[in-house]
Amino acid sequence: LTESFPHSQIYGCDISRKSLELAKRRNISAEFFIIENGEDKFIECFDLILIACVFHHIPQEFWVKNIFTLKSWLKKRGELFIFEHNPYNPVTRHMVNTCPYDKDAVLIRPKKMKYLLINAGFEVISKKYALFFPSFLRKFRFLEKNMGSIPLGGQYYIHAFKP
Repeated sequence: LTESFPHSQIYGCDISRKSLELAKRRNISAEFFIIENGEDKFIECFDLILIACVFHHIPQEFWVKNIFTLKSWLKKRGELFIFEHNPYNPVTRHMVNTCPYDKDAVLIRPKKMKYLLINAGFEVISKKYALFFPSFLRKFRFLEKNMGSIPLGGQYYIHAFKP
């Protein structure tokens, strides 16, 4: 991210101190913080938030709360990208079902994630599927830019903004 956005301040956060320590060692120019209850020092602080494969680890009863927290952290017209594993992809489902790290994971259907975002007051710009070809078929990845509407990619993402 620092290469793509050289004049930006990059932040990372997690609930795991160990993960943050590792991230700090690998990304010395970024700043990191642990997510704690009542975290309010970032109100309307960020222009862009990227969430990559996190929500399926959050218990369902906290999805709405977390989406509202993300909304509070964004500046007006700030953008949000949420990437999640695609529950419609059988390979993805198998990988999640057999991964010890994902034993408590609940895959979220894209329609549900979009619904949660809209109900929280976000405006959804797009929903697309990605990661169709594994590395041994990487020569076909050039096709992926035109396949975003096909619900078979290994992941999906939703791009939304705070009005």
